[in-house]
Amino acid sequence: RMRKQGKFVMANMSVLPFPFATHLLDIHGYEWNIERVAVAARTLAYHKPVVTLPLRPEHYTEAWIRKHVRFAIFPGGYGGSGKFAKDPKLRAIYKKYVPVIRDLAEAGWEPITLARSDDEHVYVERFGRQYLTLLNDSPDKRTAVITLEGLRPASSRDLVTGRSAAWRDGKTTVTLDAEDVAVVELEGLPRSFEGRI
Repeated sequence: RMRKQGKFVMANMSVLPFPFATHLLDIHGYEWNIERVAVAARTLAYHKPVVTLPLRPEHYTEAWIRKHVRFAIFPGGYGGSGKFAKDPKLRAIYKKYVPVIRDLAEAGWEPITLARSDDEHVYVERFGRQYLTLLNDSPDKRTAVITLEGLRPASSRDLVTGRSAAWRDGKTTVTLDAEDVAVVELEGLPRSFEGRI
């Protein structure tokens, strides 16, 4: 009935007690523990949008919003609260990350990454044919070699910082600050890449 009215069906999935109806939802929402349940949230939603429903002041900080990038989860917000109208710093944080998250979400999360990191604290996720997200989950700065399986991009660009990186034989080296994230847009991939999946 909602879809016939041009509306979307969303549910608060904060504790994932019953995941059996997730395929019926258009949007998956989470109030709590996105740091812990992000892997399950993205897996259950697959290509559908996932959004958080912030409740605490720390949910409107850059550190918390940055945690959404790895799995292209949208940091939510209650517009009626006036936070966005009153706080230009908060708007700037959303402007920095939300367009990147939107591009990742539109490309679609792919469980087969075709990429690996040589550092157990640097995780790799793939979106569509051209994006990788990298997360350093440690409290220390880390440097990792990222290797693509059978793919040879010419270069890449971090959509968050704008920095470019060179690739050689399907490998590049990245350095991430503690608990930092990068969104790598691969450049110069062959068109046949998509057909390999």
